[in-house]
Amino acid sequence: MLNASVRPWLGRLVRLGYLAKGLIYSLIGVLALRVALGLRGGQLTDPSGALRTLLGQPFGRAMLAVIGVGIVGYAAYYIFEALADLRRRGGGVRGWSGRILTIIKAAVYGTVGVQALQVVLFDQRPRDRTEQGASAVMQFPLGEWLLIAIGIGVAVYGFTQLRMVWRG
Repeated sequence: MLNASVRPWLGRLVRLGYLAKGLIYSLIGVLALRVALGLRGGQLTDPSGALRTLLGQPFGRAMLAVIGVGIVGYAAYYIFEALADLRRRGGGVRGWSGRILTIIKAAVYGTVGVQALQVVLFDQRPRDRTEQGASAVMQFPLGEWLLIAIGIGVAVYGFTQLRMVWRG
């Protein structure tokens, strides 16, 4: 069985993936909160925008390399886990639906890791697709409060991922 107790490097890779996810989603949440609260430096963004923000920081390329490797490794592990049925979900409809959901989530996260690596290796800039969605949310009654709630929710998700890294 391929697990972290048998292969310590595998556990480290998955933890690196959780760290990378946590950093990205924490950053997205904090940037959204800054916009909603009218603070300087905030922006409404998605994981691609978070990658762009990180790129502009000192050691940004190095951070993106670590994030890219972490998330791609995380995604690859969870795709393998689902295909090999390491959690013993079974082959029935219920088992496969859970395994397919895991594969889809891993593939979505993996695209963020691939984007980070494309920035580092090929100097491709991630695209921002959030401006239209944010404008639409601001048109709702209490749209500003909705953005605050979204920002808090995304930030909390990111911090829970970081906590998972800390706890192992």
